[in-house]
Amino acid sequence: ATGTADSTTFLRGDNAWSTVSGVLKKMHVFSMSTRTTGNASAGTNQFTITSSFIPLDPVNNDLWITCVIPSISEGQNFAGLGLRFSKSGGSDYDNFGKGLNQVGHGLNGYQNGLTIAFNMAAGTIPAGTYSVYLRAETAASQEDIYNPNSTDDARISTQSSTHLSIMEWKN
Repeated sequence: ATGTADSTTFLRGDNAWSTVSGVLKKMHVFSMSTRTTGNASAGTNQFTITSSFIPLDPVNNDLWITCVIPSISEGQNFAGLGLRFSKSGGSDYDNFGKGLNQVGHGLNGYQNGLTIAFNMAAGTIPAGTYSVYLRAETAASQEDIYNPNSTDDARISTQSSTHLSIMEWKN
């Protein structure tokens, strides 16, 4: 392709020119490193990732959400888990069945991990302060331990941590 890149046009990997379609407004990053035992009951928060997520403008901006959760498997071959956004003094917004991937053996007692990745469209949640939880939608969906450490195995010499990144962007 021929042409010149500028602040609104770039050359894609397939050698075609394209215009910028989204602008990152803010990157919100949270960590939680408390070793936590899973709860087998349906409709339970497994743990709180943060209680202080304040989006800039969720009415007009999309939120690209990624979460990585180290764990030790309970031996569940399927998991009905997701992220709950709970507005302070307001409503709950559950996100089940969106980009959940269980990484690892799935065998009881083995190191495992969960990843969650999805886009929350602008207007899904109102402005406010949110707590974000890992939540079980269905019974027997939990991991045995979240954020394992050396009490679980000597090879985990440093406390592991859950990481949540929320990219607030506008198209």
